Amino acid sequence: MRLRVGSGLPNIQKKAFERFSLSYPQDINGQQKIVEFSQLRIKRSKYYNVSWGV
Repeated sequence: MRLRVGSGLPNIQKKAFERFSLSYPQDINGQQKIVEFSQLRIKRSKYYNVSWGV
């Protein structure tokens, strides 16, 4: 995916984006823990929205 300039959509400038470094676990068990955590956050968010009538 190429970053475009002037699309009118919110974006991150290419120079700023190139400075990011992203690290993640290489082993499948570490990645699975991230997935499980994300799923719990989504469930909690849905429960919160329903309980508050959002």
